Order: sequence, then structure tokens, then C-alpha cells
Amino acid sequence: MRLDKDEKTKHKIVFLEICKTNILNNHQDIQILTIELSAQITAFVIKWWSCIQSVNDRRIV
Repeated sequence: MRLDKDEKTKHKIVFLEICKTNILNNHQDIQILTIELSAQITAFVIKWWSCIQSVNDRRIV
């Protein structure tokens, strides 16, 4: 099956659109993972900080 020039161009455009969509979807997935990771780190730091504070409070008393 031979494609004329216009058909080849259409195929390239469709292929590029699919690639662009995949890249955008991956970018959104990475953003979501980054947000989840930063939330977990924040929660860990808060727990760690409150633990240190409670140890410090015991020392003062």
C-alpha cells in the first residue's frame, strides 16, 4: 500500500498528536506523584518535629 504525500503528512500529524497526549499525561502523573510525595514528606516532618518537641518538653519538666 503506497501513501501519497498528503496521507503521509496526515499520519505524521496523528502520530505527533498521540505522542503529545502521552507526554502531557505522563507530565500530569509526575505532578500527582510529586504532590503525594511532598505531602508524605511534610507529614513525616510534622510527626518527627512533634516527637522531638515532646522529648524536649519532658526534659524541661
